[in-house]
This record gives sequence, C-alpha cells and structure tokens, in this order.
Amino acid sequence: MGKVSYPEQLVNSWVEQYRRGKTLREIGNASGVAASTVMRRLRDRGEPRRPPAPRRKQPPALVARVAQSGMRQVDVAEVLDTSQPTVSRRLKEARGAAQ
Repeated sequence: MGKVSYPEQLVNSWVEQYRRGKTLREIGNASGVAASTVMRRLRDRGEPRRPPAPRRKQPPALVARVAQSGMRQVDVAEVLDTSQPTVSRRLKEARGAAQ
C-alpha cells in the first residue's frame, strides 16, 4: 500500500502551522489525520524537527489531593493535563511516601 496523497495546499498549511508553534498532534487533530502523518509530510519537506517540550512532573501529593475528590484517574489526568498512567504512578508514589 503506497502513501496517501494530500493536497499541496494542505501540507503547506501544516508546515506553516508547525513553524508557528502548533504541535504535530494539534495539526493532525485539526486535519483529521494522525500526528505521525503530519510528521512524515514535514520530514519529506525537509522541515527540521523541534526539540520536545520539557516534561512536567506532577507532584505526587497534588495528584493524590485531586484524586481524593473521588474523580476517576482518567478525569484527574484531564484536569492536570497529563496521562492516566502518569496519574497512576504518582498515586503509587504518594502512597509510598505516606508510609
């Protein structure tokens, strides 16, 4: 199966959005394609890849405090702008620190 062809104008808009600071995921979501598709098209154009954003480590105590409200882990993750597996890890860390 070969590459799907995207209109030149669309790919040009992806390049411009990326240069203005949008993430691959944001561009892909807005266009209805995967971030990896956007990345491949940018790479094909010779667009240099930006370094990844620094990771924010949510303090385990903060995660535990939010989780105590009775929210599901996935909802806590949404509130804290992180992933559910990260919430799970931070809760385990908080439990370990409390012992």
